[in-house]
Amino acid sequence: MNNRAIYADLISKKFDNQYIIKDLSFSLKKSENALLTGRNGIGKTTLLRLFAGVTRTNTGKIEILGNPVQDNKTRSSIAYMGPGDAFYKHLSGYENLTFFNSFLNLRTNNKLDDFLKEVDLWEARNIAVKNYSTGMKKRLSISVSMLQKAQIYLFDEPFKGLDDYGKNILNKYLKKLKKENKTIFLVSNLFEDMDYFESVYELVSASRLERKR
Repeated sequence: MNNRAIYADLISKKFDNQYIIKDLSFSLKKSENALLTGRNGIGKTTLLRLFAGVTRTNTGKIEILGNPVQDNKTRSSIAYMGPGDAFYKHLSGYENLTFFNSFLNLRTNNKLDDFLKEVDLWEARNIAVKNYSTGMKKRLSISVSMLQKAQIYLFDEPFKGLDDYGKNILNKYLKKLKKENKTIFLVSNLFEDMDYFESVYELVSASRLERKR
C-alpha cells in the first residue's frame, strides 16, 4: 500500500535557463508534519509551488497521494497558502472569502462567519482588503485554508507578517490539522519550536534536500 503523500522523482525547474530545482527527488509520507528550511533564494517557494501544482516541472514527475499533481482530483486534496496574498483588494474580507468558497467549489457558506471569527476578522468583515494590515491579510489567507477539506496542507512562510496574536491563531490551526492527521509541509525560517514537527528538512542546493531530523 502506498503511504506517500508527496513523491517527487528527479524533478527540475528552471527560469531563464537557470535551474532553481535540478534532478531533485523527495517523498513525504501521509500524516507527516514537516518543516522545510533553507537560505533565502535557494528555491523553497518554487519547490512548494511545484508540489501544489501551481508551477509545472521542466522534467521529472510529481505524484500527490499516488496521482499526477496536475490531475483535477489531486488539486482538491491540496490546500496551498502562498507567501503573498491573492485577494481582490477592492472587495471586503467577507466578499473575498465568499469568492474563494465559490471558486473552490465548496459548500460551506453557513460556516464562513465561523471561519472569520476564528481568525478574528469578523468585526472587519465588511472592510475592503486594501485597508487591511499585513497581519490581517495573512489571517484572511488562513481562513481561506480553513475552507478546504484537504488531505495535504502546504504553507509558505505563514508566520511572516504576523504578530504574536496572529501567530497564536495560526499555531492553534496547525495543531488542529495535526490532530486530524493531515499532512503538513511548512516552509519557514522563523519557526522557533522545531520539536513541533516530527521531521525537519533543509534545501541545501538545487539538487540536494537533507533531512535534519
